[in-house]
Amino acid sequence: AAKITILDVKPFVDSFRRRLCAVLKRGGKYVQ
Repeated sequence: AAKITILDVKPFVDSFRRRLCAVLKRGGKYVQ
């Protein structure tokens, strides 16, 4: 198995965070 490094994971984490922020901004109207 290939060793997973931070450099391999970082792009996925960044894209996940971006998507999460977009969802929170869109849903913010209903939450507040």
